Formats: sequence, C-alpha cells, structure tokens
Amino acid sequence: MNSRYPADKCVKLFEPIQIRDMTVKNRLVMTAMHLNYTPSGEVNDQLIDFYAERVAGGVGLIVIGGCSIDVVGSMPGMIGGHDDKYLPGLKRFVEAMKKIDPTCMVCAQLYQAGRYAYSWLMGQQPISASAMPSSFNPETPRALGIGEIPEVQQRYADAALRFKKCGFDTVEIIGSAGYLISQFLSPATNKREDEYGGGFENRARFGVEVVQKTRAAVGDDYPLMMRVAGADLVPGGHTNKESAQACVLFEKAGVDCFNVTAGWHESKVPQITMSVPRGAFAHFAYGIKKQVSVPVIACNRINDPMLAEEVLRNGLSDMIGMARPLIADPNLPNKAKEGDFGLIRKCIACNQGCFDHVFSGDDINCLVNYRAGREGQYKQLPKVETPKNIIVIGGGPAGCETARIAAERGHKVILLEKADRLGGQIHLCAAPPGREDFIELARFHEAALKDLGVDVRLGAAATKEMIASLKPDEVIVAVGAEPIMPSFAESTDAENINIFLARDVLLGKARCYGDTVIIGGGAVGCETALHLTQQGVIRPELAAFLIESGAEQAERVKELLSEPVRKVYLVEMLPKIGQDIGKSTRWTMMKDLGRMHVDIRKKTKVLGLEAGGVRVEISENESELIACENIVLAVGYKADSALPDALTDAGFHVTVIGDAKKPRMAIHAVAEGFKTGLSV
Repeated sequence: MNSRYPADKCVKLFEPIQIRDMTVKNRLVMTAMHLNYTPSGEVNDQLIDFYAERVAGGVGLIVIGGCSIDVVGSMPGMIGGHDDKYLPGLKRFVEAMKKIDPTCMVCAQLYQAGRYAYSWLMGQQPISASAMPSSFNPETPRALGIGEIPEVQQRYADAALRFKKCGFDTVEIIGSAGYLISQFLSPATNKREDEYGGGFENRARFGVEVVQKTRAAVGDDYPLMMRVAGADLVPGGHTNKESAQACVLFEKAGVDCFNVTAGWHESKVPQITMSVPRGAFAHFAYGIKKQVSVPVIACNRINDPMLAEEVLRNGLSDMIGMARPLIADPNLPNKAKEGDFGLIRKCIACNQGCFDHVFSGDDINCLVNYRAGREGQYKQLPKVETPKNIIVIGGGPAGCETARIAAERGHKVILLEKADRLGGQIHLCAAPPGREDFIELARFHEAALKDLGVDVRLGAAATKEMIASLKPDEVIVAVGAEPIMPSFAESTDAENINIFLARDVLLGKARCYGDTVIIGGGAVGCETALHLTQQGVIRPELAAFLIESGAEQAERVKELLSEPVRKVYLVEMLPKIGQDIGKSTRWTMMKDLGRMHVDIRKKTKVLGLEAGGVRVEISENESELIACENIVLAVGYKADSALPDALTDAGFHVTVIGDAKKPRMAIHAVAEGFKTGLSV
C-alpha cells in the first residue's frame, strides 16, 4: 500500500505554506528567544553568525527578538528596534541571512514587557494596564493614562515599519507570556474602568488597535504575525477558550498567523522544563486553529521532528515552532529531511545554558552544543595534518565529546568504557521521573561516534598494560567521579538499617522499601527524593483509567498522584537545598518535592547513625532521631586520581577532564570535552 505520509519520514513538515503573500518553504519556525548577544542593541557578528548557521541548517522561518519598540518596555541585551540608528545593522543582518538562503523567511518580534520590565535596568518606571505588580517583578508599574495609549500603540507600528524597510519578510507582535498586550487582555491584570477595561472586547481593544496601527503602517500586502498564549495559566486569567476568542478579534484586525505558546512567565505551571511531556501544549494551538482561518504555529517541548510531523498530520497546527532544539542542533531540519534522525543532537530541556543564562545576564549557549553562540569562533574545526592515536578512557559526556571532536578533526580514536553502555553520569541524571530527556545526549554521542568511525569498546576497564598495548600518542582520562562516603556511614550502631548510595538507588541497583532518609540536599539528593516518592504511586495511565471508568473521582485521583507510600526525608546542612540546580528548573523541582510531601530539613547536621534511624542536630544542645528503614547517601562526588597518576608514572601523555578532574555539571563536562578534542 502507498501512503502519502510514511510513518518513518517527515513529509508534512517539509511542505511549503503561505502566510498572506509570503511563501515559507517548510513548516519549521525558529521562534524568538532572548540571547543576550546584543548588549548595545546593535546587530553584531555574534548574532549574525548564530542565525546564519540556523538558516544554513534548513529552517523555513526564523523569528529574532525580542526587539525593543521603546526603552521603558525593553530589557538589556535585546535587539534594538525603537530607533533609526539600528537600521544599518538590521539591514546587514537580513542581507547576511538572504545571502545564505534567500528562501528562508526572516521575522522580527516586536517586544514591550509592560510590568515585567525593571526600572533599575531601564531607568523608567514600567507601564501596564493597571498599577499591579507581578510575582515575576514585584515593582509596581504605572498604569497608562488614556491619552498615552495611542502613542504606545504607535511604537509597535513604527518599529514594524523599520523592520520592513530593513528587508524583514514579516514581523511578529508579542501578545503572550504576560507582556503588555497580555496585561491589557487579562481580567487578572486589567482593572481599568475606561474603554480599555471591563468587558472582554474592551480589554482586547489595546491589542486590536496595536494590530490595526501596525497593519496600517506596513500596508496590506505585508505578512503580520502574532505570538499569543494558548492559555494564561495564572489565577483569574484566560483559558484556551478566551484566548481563541481574542485571536478571532486579532485576525479581523489584520493578523495573518498565530504563534501559540503556553502561559505567562509568572505561571506556576511548568512550560519548558524537562518534566513537561513533549508536545504537552499542542492542544492549545488546536483550540485556536479551530476558531481562525490563518496558519497557526504550535510550540513548547517539541524537540523531535517526528513528533512535529505527528502534530501536523493530526491537524493540531499548521506549523511547528522550535527555539531551543535549533540552538542544540542548527542542522535539525536538514537532518530530518534526509532521515538522519539518530544524528540529531536533541534539546534535552535542561535550561542550563539557555534560560538560566537569561536570568544571569550571560550569553546563551547550550549544554549539548558548545558551539552555540560561539559560531564565529569555531566556524570550522581545524583538520589535523598528522593524525594521532588518541585513547579516551570513559564514555560519559566529557569523554564522548572529546572523542567526537577529535575524530571529526581526523584523529584515530579509541574510546574505552568499563560499563556496557555510553553515557556515564547521564544515566543518573535521566533516572528520576521527568528527567528522561537527559538520555538523548548519550544517544546522540553513540550515533555520532559510530558515524565518525570511533572504535568504541564497551566493558573495557582500562589498565596501564592495556593502554600500552594500544600505543597511544595521547591519553584522555574522563572516568568520572566516585561518591563520597562520609565517616558516619561506617557506623556499626545502625543495626537493621539499609545504607545505600544515591547512585545505586537511581540506577535501580538498590531498592528502598519503607521510610527513607536522604542525606545531602543537592541536585542528586533532590532527584533521589522524587524518584523514591514516585515508587508505588499510581501512574498517569492508571489515573486516566480511574477517571474515565468512573472508578474514582477526579479530585481523589489527583490526591493519589501525590500520595507516596513511604515517608522520605531530605537532610541538608546548608540553608538552601538544590543550590546546584539551575534557576529555571529549581522552582519546578521544589514544587514537586512539596507536592510529594518530602520532609525537608535544612541547616541540619547529621550527628550519626543509630539503631532505628539517623541522629540529627536541631539546635546547639538538642538532637532528634529520625526513624527510618533506609539511609541514602547523596553527599557529593570526588575525583579519583589513581588511574591518571598510574598512567602518567608509566610515561604516557595524559590529560584529565570532566568529573575525573573536578565534579561539576554536565554543561561543564561537554564544554571541556569539546575544547579537549580541539586541542589534541
């Protein structure tokens, strides 16, 4: 039988589509993301080099931004669009993109943060529909006076015209994420009593008039896009139904395409973290698509081209938005088109190099792709004139990345891994519920090393005799680190208590039945706590069955999803747990620990282990015995220098990297592996 859409190929994803008079060559959109590359607002080489690689990678439409329409609603590091002084740089940007691929459409996002802006950064009090602060920014904004509104609206239009004059194929008005247009639209933030407040159409008026003014400025033949929240996901905000109603009004005002995201920045619903199921919010796009007649883009946690294909085939949207997946792999579109799915370096939604850097003000980069944001520095990996025999010991992220880069440059590489699989500590990261995407890094490395012809030897514990037999020119040691064993763990008083390493619990080598104390409240401790609380709890598919069959009421099922079968304690000496977890992920983990009733003890010192539990200090002269059946140690890792020292003493040229050098985060391991592969 013939099928227009084979199950193993992306076909729909690469069909062209029309947005007004603009033809987009495929259905993939690189959505806007703040990169921190333009500190003065001026387009620079870093920005051009970054997007040039994505254009060459085959995406159909790129949206850059946010791009400021004024100063008061901007943020540092954004692309300037509020002044004619930025025009030369913007023209240079478009010319650079079109030189690479004239069929790739280029869009600028028009940005005004409203009450999410900061006066201490921008020098002006933020503006909003009403004088209401947010949890995202506690500063109280200034409510716009009725006479000021037309001027603010015109700034969107003026900026749009600037971008059109610079050659941009379209512009996108941001009416999502809780920014200014959202603040007027939502009853949660708009308490006005004039014609811009009150009923739904009055609250929508500000955004409608922004669209109308922008349409008048750019003309009838110019495509106009809008980014909208499929649902606000804040108390008192709009559901998908009201968002769709607003889009109907925006379409009548002149919008030609809706880019549908989920929620606001201050929403307490996770939207972009690894714990969010892939494609979780595609139904928001579908809810809007049913009500409008223009193309709709689905976004959020779509990091796999075959998932994107399914969303399109099922009619949930007309296009697919990806930002972080194209940071992780600029060539994702081309690889998907050719069917090279295994070689796609998937975004794992860790946020370590992207959103965490937005909050810290650092340049955006990527855990899985060290070149992201550094494309100009590493345009071409230098090929070697005289290939060396390189031995890499350890198949974790540092070792695999070293082997990949060294092989790509032309070296002959042998990778030795004592386990029966590549990945190392990545398997620990991927073990807790909602963290499974970490394993995609190990899968990429496995496919990439095979494609490059690296001799990968699993189950191979390195010795100096083995290394000598391989006659290496250089040896890279990336064997990871070993768990720290605190002295109290050797106590003989802890009768009838099981003592486990967090590593063994996460990998399924040890099972905890009964109440458990986890000692150590860093990332590993937090992840182990969530892992243990999920054991015995009803799974989502059972929850769906109970609700659909009527066996349990929905509220009771919700309770069951958060009822662990054991008591889990998390004990940490420091005043804060999860300090080594990125800001954009930590809050979701803290929320889950609370939901699963983990008993968190901060600023708590372990005095020792006793029969029946763990003795902890609760004040200077007072202690408490926490009764438990299991103790899990998650107090950190330490490097083991035995192997590199032995190899160095044997006369080999040895370089130690990754956790074998110093235990750190995965983003540091990949970065060090990249640079090591470049230096050998």
